[in-house]
Amino acid sequence: MLSIQRLVKMLFLIMLIISEYPRRYFRSEAARICGADGP
Repeated sequence: MLSIQRLVKMLFLIMLIISEYPRRYFRSEAARICGADGP
């Protein structure tokens, strides 16, 4: 069973990692996933 504290900790870590990503890199990654050519 996953405790609430661990769940919140993981969620916070994920949010921190996502917020650390530069917008340019995220866009190029999304474009690659969609199948479009990167810059």
